[in-house]
Amino acid sequence: MQHAGHLSFETVAVALDTARDRVQVQSSLPRRIVNSWTQAGDLGVSRHRFDGEDACLACLYLPDGKRRNEDEIVLGEFGLPQERLMDVRMMLHLGTPVSEEFVRVVASRLGLAMEDLLPFIGLSLQAFRQKAICGNAIMRARDGGGADVEVPMPSSRRSRGGMLAAEVVASTPGMRRARASLFAIPST
Repeated sequence: MQHAGHLSFETVAVALDTARDRVQVQSSLPRRIVNSWTQAGDLGVSRHRFDGEDACLACLYLPDGKRRNEDEIVLGEFGLPQERLMDVRMMLHLGTPVSEEFVRVVASRLGLAMEDLLPFIGLSLQAFRQKAICGNAIMRARDGGGADVEVPMPSSRRSRGGMLAAEVVASTPGMRRARASLFAIPST
């Protein structure tokens, strides 16, 4: 449906990696959202409607304290010193490609082989971060306690997508006899 220049969706299926993106989808106010997620050890689906007292998708991802800006997060992930904050901020804002010097600094700070990062020189900082650092890896985030951050492998993303598609079909009116609010399947 389209109303006054804006799209209006009855149902939205979400398989996004960030809380921020999920909240943005919720802000489009669809009538129904089916959300799939993965985390260490399991994957699941949640359902959200505006015809009851259930939480909306954004409510599941409300911040519980002060959040860092994206430039601060990138700075920490790359182990860069605070003096590089404005460089990172401008690279993010302008979409500036990463230089060989920048990649050398990141490789050194993270203890990575420069040869592994060479193919990513010239990408925007966002693409570099996604493809060179996060892509199919567990990386060390330098955020307070330095907890590991797990990025879903392609196989878990496929599983999440399959579960999401099945849920959209199964939750079509008349297809499911009992209403469920949340389920999770342990992954192996």
